Amino acid sequence: MAWFDAADLYYGDAHPVVSQGDIVLTASGVLVADDGDAALAAPARFAEERTIALWTAIGASLPEAPTLALTATWGLAMVLPHACALEKEFNERVAALQQTGLSQGDAEDIANEDPTLDRYVAVAPICLYDALADERRAGVRAGQRLDAFPVVANPSLGIPEAWVDLRRISTVERPLIETPYRLAGLSELAVAHLQFALARYWAFRDLSRADEISRAVGRRIQEILALDAPKGRLRIGIILDSGDQLTLEGSATPAPPMSAPRRHGPARL
Repeated sequence: MAWFDAADLYYGDAHPVVSQGDIVLTASGVLVADDGDAALAAPARFAEERTIALWTAIGASLPEAPTLALTATWGLAMVLPHACALEKEFNERVAALQQTGLSQGDAEDIANEDPTLDRYVAVAPICLYDALADERRAGVRAGQRLDAFPVVANPSLGIPEAWVDLRRISTVERPLIETPYRLAGLSELAVAHLQFALARYWAFRDLSRADEISRAVGRRIQEILALDAPKGRLRIGIILDSGDQLTLEGSATPAPPMSAPRRHGPARL
């Protein structure tokens, strides 16, 4: 069974602190060009969404800002940064305190009392499949869509089958995603797939292919073989002087032709 089909493969033991892949309850939002509404009482149910006015432009020229509102959602989200980013300032403070002669334990106790360290954390909202076009659902569920990451259902924790929208990343303060708002942690396997999805989305980089090609650095190519491949695909084997064989396959999603539609300017709502 694939990792995106089984809760026991997808979920892992929760870490003592906020970690990459944690599923949390928090607010996320998107700035929009809209008048919005006045802020009301706090949401009383999950996945409630509101568009709240931030400010209204009087004129229509710079340096005045345009009219802005915030479309805010209260619900499930996933923590995105790696541990190195989540604990960077904390680790630096501990190292600096140790240089003054403090023990690691004492340095950690002092650093833990500082709420300003690693204060901001990036999260992305978790959405139900109902909000997704039918033709995209299979690809998202299998972890194959560029802008999404699948979430496996975990009924015991109240987590439905869903997906992470990587296009709508928000920054929240750490207290907003700590206990009692942390619901679940991912397995090492699922975190590895999340890291792959983030690198693919932000850098459009196929890490598996880059990893494969890196093995050829400093080697000579002895032979190139045409290998059997599905119809419409190209698969080749590259034999190196070390005896290793690299297998490369043509992308299933080639770059669009030059005649493909392109964005020409700001869309009008």
